[in-house]
Amino acid sequence: MYNLSFLSNLPSFIPGWAIVAIFLILGILFGIVLERSRFCFTTAFQETMEFRNPWILQGVFLFLGISAVLMSVLTQFGIVQPAIDHQGWFTVVGGFLFGVGIAMCGACASGQLFRSGSGYVANWMEFIGAGLGGIVFALFFYQQVEAPAVAATKAITIWGALGLPPLAWGIISGGLLILLAVYLRRFLPQKKAAQYKEKRFTFSLKQPWHPYAGAVALAVMTVVYVTLAEGVSMSVNTPNTLTIAWLVNFITQPFGLNLVSSPWFTQGVVHGQVLSRLTPLDLNQFSYPHYGHHLGYVALGLWLFIPITILGAFISSKIAGEFRLRVPGKPSKLLWYLVGGMIMGFGASVALGCNIAAWSDSFAVRLDMSGMLFSVGLFPGVWFGTRLDEWVAERIWGFGRPAPKVVKKAPAD
Repeated sequence: MYNLSFLSNLPSFIPGWAIVAIFLILGILFGIVLERSRFCFTTAFQETMEFRNPWILQGVFLFLGISAVLMSVLTQFGIVQPAIDHQGWFTVVGGFLFGVGIAMCGACASGQLFRSGSGYVANWMEFIGAGLGGIVFALFFYQQVEAPAVAATKAITIWGALGLPPLAWGIISGGLLILLAVYLRRFLPQKKAAQYKEKRFTFSLKQPWHPYAGAVALAVMTVVYVTLAEGVSMSVNTPNTLTIAWLVNFITQPFGLNLVSSPWFTQGVVHGQVLSRLTPLDLNQFSYPHYGHHLGYVALGLWLFIPITILGAFISSKIAGEFRLRVPGKPSKLLWYLVGGMIMGFGASVALGCNIAAWSDSFAVRLDMSGMLFSVGLFPGVWFGTRLDEWVAERIWGFGRPAPKVVKKAPAD
C-alpha cells in the first residue's frame, strides 16, 4: 500500500492569512449550498415521516455516502487523520437534549444557519439560544461532569473495532448509504403536495437545487474543510458558542465574570482555545505552531466559518429574490425558539457535537461509534420535543385547536 502521508503536510505551506481566507470563502459557499438545497436534517426526517416525501432525506444519505468513500480514501493513505471523539453515555444524553431542542425550533444546526440568512427572525433567536446553551455548559457542566466522563471513555472507530482498513469500511458503509439514497429516489412511493415541483440538478443561484446537487457540493466542501482543519470535523455548535460568548463577554467582564478564564475555553478543543486571543483581534497572535502548523489561524478560520455561512445564505436568498424578514405572528414564539436553542446548544455540547459533528461527520468523516450512540438519544428526543411543541402550540398559541362549535338558536314559535 502506498504511503502518501507526506501530503498531510501540504497545509503547513499555506500562509496563515490564506488559511483564514479559504475558510471564509468556504463558509460563503456552504451557506449558498444550504440555502439553495434547503439542507436541513430536521426537515428531511419530518418530510419523510409525516408526508412520505424523502426529497431532502435522499440528499442527506447521498452526501453521507460520497463523503464516507472520499474520506476513507484520504484516511487510508494517511493524507488526513480524522480526530476521533470519545463516546459514552454523554453522547446519548446530549443527543436526546439536542433532539428536543431542534424539534422545538423546527430546524437543526444546519437548518438554522440558512434560515437565519434567509430572514427568519425566530431562527436568529435559535442561534443566540444555542450559543447561550453552550455557555451554560462551559460554566456549569464541562469541568464538573463532562471532562471526567470523557476522560473515562475511549474513542472507538467502527473499522478499528471490526479489524478492517478504513478504506474497506468506507466503501461498504458509503456504498450502502448511496444505495439507500437511490432507493428513496426511485423505488419508494412518494406522496407529494399539490404545489410540489420536482427540482432539476442545477447549480443555478436563481433556482432551487435538487438535493443530489446539494449532496455533491456538500461532500466536496466537507473533504476540503476536514483536510484544511487537519482532521477536525465540521462543527456548528462550538463556533456558535464562541460567537455568542465573545459578545456576552463584553457585558459580563466589567462585572468580574471573564468567560475566557473558563476551563472549556482554555482547555477545550482546538477552535475553543482561540477566544482569549480575540480581544483585540490581532492576526499576528495566530502564528504559533501546532504539529508543524498554524493552530491559531486554523482555529480562527473554523470559528468564523459558521457566522460567514449565515452571510452566504443571505447572499444566496437575495440573488434568488427570496429574502425577506419573517417575524412570527406570536411574539412569544421568539422566546420559545430561544429556549429551544438553549436546550439544543447545551445538548450538542454534552454530546461533543450537533447533527453535523456528532452525527453526519461520524458516518461521513470519522467512521466512529458516536453517530450510532447519538441516534439512540436523538430520535426519542425529537419525538418528545415534537409532542411538547404541539402541546404548547395548542394551549398557548391556539394552533391545532378544533374550531369552536356554533350553537344555533332554536327558531321562535
